[in-house]
Amino acid sequence: MEHSTAILLSGSDYDRLIDLLDALPESRAAEFDSLRTELERASIIAADAIPETVVTMNAEVHCVDESSGRERFITLVYPSEADADKGRISVLAPLGSALIGLSVGQSIDWQVKDGRLLRLRVLNVKQPVG
Repeated sequence: MEHSTAILLSGSDYDRLIDLLDALPESRAAEFDSLRTELERASIIAADAIPETVVTMNAEVHCVDESSGRERFITLVYPSEADADKGRISVLAPLGSALIGLSVGQSIDWQVKDGRLLRLRVLNVKQPVG
């Protein structure tokens, strides 16, 4: 799930995500090392300077599995708002932590529960309103 370039995050998303990780029980902290690693290498910029093509919290992401061609729409949310059946994926889920901060055209490798490795490419990002 490594990204090849630094990700972009707003200061408010960064702060809220760090607070979320810091509030987790120590026994579960290792589960979320990949998200913490992404946050540590992120470029933090003002929310109004984030390009509309960057995956932010509450953004709807249109992506494609490059191996199958299957397209999907995912909304990246905080854990309390997650609902996989509605495509609302928690930022703490492996897919969510891999998507945060990516830009249109970038790809990530994502291992699904059955062990297969998928390569998802971001096709479009729809920023949240308000």
